[in-house]
Amino acid sequence: MNKKELNWIFISGCGHTGTTLLATILSQSENIYCNNIENGQFLLYNFFETDRLITKFEDDARKYNKMYILEKTPRHVWHTDFILSKLPKSKHIFTVREPIATINSLYKRTGNLDSSIRRYQDDCIQILRNLSTSNTYLIKYEDLTSSPELEIQKLCNWLDIQYSPDFLDFYKFDKPWFQSDTAGAHEANRNAQLKNPIYFTENVWTDEHFSKSFDFNEWYEVIGKKIAEVFGYTH
Repeated sequence: MNKKELNWIFISGCGHTGTTLLATILSQSENIYCNNIENGQFLLYNFFETDRLITKFEDDARKYNKMYILEKTPRHVWHTDFILSKLPKSKHIFTVREPIATINSLYKRTGNLDSSIRRYQDDCIQILRNLSTSNTYLIKYEDLTSSPELEIQKLCNWLDIQYSPDFLDFYKFDKPWFQSDTAGAHEANRNAQLKNPIYFTENVWTDEHFSKSFDFNEWYEVIGKKIAEVFGYTH
């Protein structure tokens, strides 16, 4: 007996651009299997386990009678080509956010401005490369938080998933993304944020030292501005 073919959905992108929020919303669908963990099946350290992990997740999805498998690992943005070689019908959603807001958020978390700039830069450029491949969809954090119903409806149409307004009630359910027994301060903060409705905030400088950083301003004039313009951000 042939097994029913399943549909894989991947969410990836730079950290702090809404990947967890988006995955939490979509996982409300009764047709989607998602175990609320960044599984990283296609990261390099899992190379020799890839086929086994694909089979495991598909078996789990069938066990719960799901049609879709949702995987959210931001670093999968670097492995889209490999994923498509294994799962050619998979669909890939990339999240982006305005550079100042994203780098500031990363910097607050890590305390390292250089690594925050580099991560944003490299992940965004990788997204631009990936958008030339098939089955890719770009969603901006600002659009998701300012018009969540419209953006999720459009995304569901692209995914061929039935939309429900209940998707946006995710915060009413105690379904943490990161496992509480292994969660650090960052993960705990993310789980706390998911207990609130979606809210939109303007992109502002929130750290005086960061806003006056020569390193950031120099980078932004050379590279950051180009990334911002490609994604439709202007200052």
